[in-house]
Amino acid sequence: MFLKRHFPIIIVIVVGLLTLFGHFINQKDIQNFVDNDATQWFDIIASFAIFLGALNMIKLQSIKIMKKQKNWQYSILAVAGFAFAIVAGFFYRGANYITLPAISEQNISEVANIIAEQTITDPAIIEVKIISANEGYEIDTVFINRSSAGGFMDSMKNFVNHYVIKEQADSSCYIIINDIPEANIPKVASMIWKETHKSKPIIIEEKIIKELEGYTIDQVFITIDAAEKFMEPLKSIVGVYSIKQHPWGTHVSKDGSLFSWMYKKMYTPLSATMFALLAFFVASASYRAFRIRNFEATLLLISGIILMLGRVPIGELIPWWAVSVMIMFGVGAITAPWIKDRKILFGLVACGIFLFLITGYTLEWGEQNTPAFLSIPAIQRWIFDYPATAGSRALMIGIGLGILGTSFRIILGMERTFLGE
Repeated sequence: MFLKRHFPIIIVIVVGLLTLFGHFINQKDIQNFVDNDATQWFDIIASFAIFLGALNMIKLQSIKIMKKQKNWQYSILAVAGFAFAIVAGFFYRGANYITLPAISEQNISEVANIIAEQTITDPAIIEVKIISANEGYEIDTVFINRSSAGGFMDSMKNFVNHYVIKEQADSSCYIIINDIPEANIPKVASMIWKETHKSKPIIIEEKIIKELEGYTIDQVFITIDAAEKFMEPLKSIVGVYSIKQHPWGTHVSKDGSLFSWMYKKMYTPLSATMFALLAFFVASASYRAFRIRNFEATLLLISGIILMLGRVPIGELIPWWAVSVMIMFGVGAITAPWIKDRKILFGLVACGIFLFLITGYTLEWGEQNTPAFLSIPAIQRWIFDYPATAGSRALMIGIGLGILGTSFRIILGMERTFLGE
């Protein structure tokens, strides 16, 4: 009984108090325990918790599939995705790279050019940008002077209908292509890509010269076949080469490995989809929360609308007179319970709107000199900086006190749910 119940509580009390008071004791060993040992133990426990959680998820989903419970087909996808992630993370690294142990001095330039061509074969990125730029595509390169910009355009003048070289304050230039025939877009994109990557062979050549024991190509391949295909134009020049695999663990962060492919091509799009769907849930929750039942709910509704409008570009387009009308309508809504005569209420609101409009046009309020209380973005900033910040700080203080109380209950052995009671 002692080992099962009381001994774990004693460990929690000792370690908890030591970690807590370690922040107030200036002693090297205690500080090392608090800053390093305690956090490492937490990471170890968290790792086991994640592992157990994953096994529990597999168990529940497998039972659902075997018993063919409701929506069991989705469980097949969950189990298959989990298995693929395990394979990509633990078994099949796919983090292959190529090392060229010896390149003759006369072949360095040729090898550098071939590697550069092999690694910069994606002008589709520029092509997509050109298509999306309806009013003209701006080339993402700054030139020292007009002659260098003109030299850049020499190779593609015949493929574009019109382009403009614009000069900046520091005499540097940039190019805008206003009109590219649809049939020429892929060709122009490819030419821009090659022109903007001309310096890459020189960089690769310098790296090859510096790497005395062998040059490692800075690209990761999922399969050995992909690495072999990359080497086809280089085999006859370099002679000897080797395909190696990055050490276990580094394949998780290496671009080109199976795990990084899964993360970028599967996990990231699914996360974006979930985030996009979240907007609909927020809209549904807002509809329920923003119903005008009382004064507080009304304030919440008005503040929410102002915050949403102030955070988007359309909020800056709302003129001062529209904001003044909304303010007077708000004042009318607030004072309505006390003013029983609707004619008087209507007259007060109408007079307020009229005074606002007369004052605004007299003082020539516009985009430059609009008062802050008639600007949606300014009102939004004020709400966010003061009432919202005060509310969030009150919540954080409450959370902090809750954490403190719960921590003391756990340290003193009063919170025993982790022991099964």
